[in-house]
Amino acid sequence: MSDANPSIYSFNEFEVDALEQTVTRSGENIVLNNRAFDLLLVFLNNSGRLITKRELVDKVWAGQLVEESNLTVQISTLRRTLGDTKDLNSLIQTVSGRGYRFIPEVSAKAASSGASSFTEVGSLSHNPIGSTDKAEPAAFTNEEKSGEGAPQKWFMSTPMSVVVSALLGCLLLIVVGYFWKGGPRANFGAPRNVIKRLTTDGNVEIAAISRDGKFFAYTTNDKGQRTLWLGDTDGGKHFQLRGPSEIAYSRLSFSPDSKLLYYSSYSDQSSEHVLNRMPIFGGAQEKIADGVDDFSLSSDGTQIAFGRSSGDGKDLLLVSDLSRNQERVVASFDKSRSFKFNSVSWSPDGTRLALSCYQESAVDRRELALITISSGRLETIKLSNLYEINQTLWLKTGDGIVITATPGRSFSAVPNYQMGYLDLKSGEYRAITSDLSTYNSLVSGSDDSRSLLTVEHRQVNNIWVAPPDSLSQAKQITTAAFGRNDGLAGLDWTPDGHIVFNNSDQESQFISIMNADGSDQRELTSSGFADNSSIVSNDGRYIVFQSNRSGSFEIWRMNIDGSDLKQLTFGDENVHPAVSRDDRYVYYKTVLSKTDQLRRVSIDGGEPEVVLDKEAEWCGFSSDGKYFAASSITDRPRLAVFSASTNEIVNQFDVPKTAILNTYIRWMPGDQTIVYRDAWGLWAQSINGGEPKKLEDLPKEKLYTYAWSKDGKQFAFVRGAEIRDVILINDFH
Repeated sequence: MSDANPSIYSFNEFEVDALEQTVTRSGENIVLNNRAFDLLLVFLNNSGRLITKRELVDKVWAGQLVEESNLTVQISTLRRTLGDTKDLNSLIQTVSGRGYRFIPEVSAKAASSGASSFTEVGSLSHNPIGSTDKAEPAAFTNEEKSGEGAPQKWFMSTPMSVVVSALLGCLLLIVVGYFWKGGPRANFGAPRNVIKRLTTDGNVEIAAISRDGKFFAYTTNDKGQRTLWLGDTDGGKHFQLRGPSEIAYSRLSFSPDSKLLYYSSYSDQSSEHVLNRMPIFGGAQEKIADGVDDFSLSSDGTQIAFGRSSGDGKDLLLVSDLSRNQERVVASFDKSRSFKFNSVSWSPDGTRLALSCYQESAVDRRELALITISSGRLETIKLSNLYEINQTLWLKTGDGIVITATPGRSFSAVPNYQMGYLDLKSGEYRAITSDLSTYNSLVSGSDDSRSLLTVEHRQVNNIWVAPPDSLSQAKQITTAAFGRNDGLAGLDWTPDGHIVFNNSDQESQFISIMNADGSDQRELTSSGFADNSSIVSNDGRYIVFQSNRSGSFEIWRMNIDGSDLKQLTFGDENVHPAVSRDDRYVYYKTVLSKTDQLRRVSIDGGEPEVVLDKEAEWCGFSSDGKYFAASSITDRPRLAVFSASTNEIVNQFDVPKTAILNTYIRWMPGDQTIVYRDAWGLWAQSINGGEPKKLEDLPKEKLYTYAWSKDGKQFAFVRGAEIRDVILINDFH
């Protein structure tokens, strides 16, 4: 580098100004958070050199105790923002087990003379990351340095203009130093919003703010008992509108005058969704309509928009006049293009609807759609920096839409939905949130479009190991790391007692392996993909898993050390693998075929065959290989046991209302008992019948994946905490 103190860096089409703390790509500003920017500076000053993970942590988080996962998150953020991926290695190369190398050739120069005054201040207030050099102080005489009166003598003997200039200079130093030390960065870094937390219990499901911004309603879920509440956005006591019950709520909305609360609900006794309303300070509930689940209330409060599945497999977008309860179809979607029912929002003039839709050819790629109600005309808006759009909120000012979506190609085990704002006039999209929390809950706003209300979801999981006959003696073997999600999307044992598990960052899901005590953790798959639902073959040769590395989710196989990747299925979106007891076949579910099917394919690849021409998934094989258990859905979800030789059902069982069958189903050692989970524990069902029983001595905390070792002597499980609270974001617009 030609300049001793460079501040302008250039590589490829990028230019980085270290003093102004800006990054441009071909002249267009791009946004990085503070840590990612500091990380980029380290790379720019060490281009071409291998930098260890430890060195990066020491330089970017100097003097702080942080985990390596923080570095992984910021590397992913930097890659995503610069348009790089680990498999391309065009910018940041991962050197497995050692660190990273910045590939591009970097040119550097000092700031131009036109910015000399700022450059001088910057050189005094901040040193390059990792540098121990200190700027020399201004020169004083010996008398001025040593005597107590030195500052006073200097002040009295100096012209006032010089004093004022010096004071202004000091003030500038303080301001610049503040920005360098992590204060707000103009037009750069994380969004600056005023965020207020309105609940602290951590068990909120959905929420909404009144049109006048004074009140908010929300529901809580305490182990299946849901309660509807009203709170004041300025604080104070919260009021219970409807007491604890098994009724589930799917949407809340205030009337335009903020006096009524609309909500859709349903119960197990009546699976039909009902739209109701009641006064916000309590009173009689009034039923408005049947068959309405997620809905969006128009700005004038006279109409609702909602989705419904038709009998011929189509998704219908409907609008209903509340005064006459008359429905009409606005748009019809077949399976090749569908939409999220809970993503609909009204334009303030009542003429259009915004929603998230997707195409079958790219099932995970959702786009923003605007539909004109009178004609059904659909207009789509491509947002290249977003991967999956989940929610929309058309602001009452009409100038923009708030969106919750996963940024870039984000494949975290807990989807990292963030909030952003799309300016409909300019087409500009900017982030409202940018952190490790997820914001996939419904968003509502006040009429002045200054306040947004949503639910922030934070989750931490860890893996524990216990003796099967003494679960209370479980020991934690992974260390909590927010955003890592250890074991959440996959957990299994090798025959020699190692644990294969999934973990993730904001960008990817990995398959990793470690010892049974948590030591010697190693990633087996690379970043940039969602590799999950991993299963170890019984002979210990292979790991079978689902991955989107071919563009859509398919079943893959690799050796136990991560080598020799092989794709086993092609087309139809294939998920949820299971390995037969004799290791000859991989069973899996197809998603995009005409009917969801259970299929199998040779573990060496080849033509698949249909096992069941009906919905069944998450197979688990008994150790003697005679049976497999699976989630089976007919009129309702059930646990079914099939003969592995004939594929016929030999028994099926009803499950508790809280059961979660869309995850691993396991057999306890001994082949007589099947285990499945709910959010707060594990249930054991004897194949001979009888009522299921809750496994004792497990922690009173949320439980997720679990697995017995191949020899039945150890039991691993994932436990953790999900914290969901209402937050209010002001002045975001």
